[in-house]
Amino acid sequence: MSTPRFLLEWGKQGDGKGELNIPIGLAINQEDEVIVTDFYNSRVQEFTTEGRFLAAFPVLPNPGGMALDASGNWFISHFCAFKAEEEKKPDRISVYDPEGNFLREWGQSGTGDGELNYPGGIVIGN
Repeated sequence: MSTPRFLLEWGKQGDGKGELNIPIGLAINQEDEVIVTDFYNSRVQEFTTEGRFLAAFPVLPNPGGMALDASGNWFISHFCAFKAEEEKKPDRISVYDPEGNFLREWGQSGTGDGELNYPGGIVIGN
């Protein structure tokens, strides 16, 4: 087994193209583009595997974990950074198509059936 080694990095803190403010989720789509959730900027950004900025799409507030389905749709978990923000930015799951168009959402903050409490990582089984 080989030892992991550093290859490259990109981005800096901010809200411009290619800049990030708490990147959380990371996925690679079928075109080998790197897709990153940008928590405090409420967006998803796409990059080449070399780190060149491709596009940014607005999403619901506080995107966290992300997974892609076989059609390239993005499933994103959202969680409140501070529970005082719950009414404004509830915990939920949202779905976007590969072009960044909102499709649907479900869930709300809470601990009952169908409710979420700081949803983090998300995985889609094939």
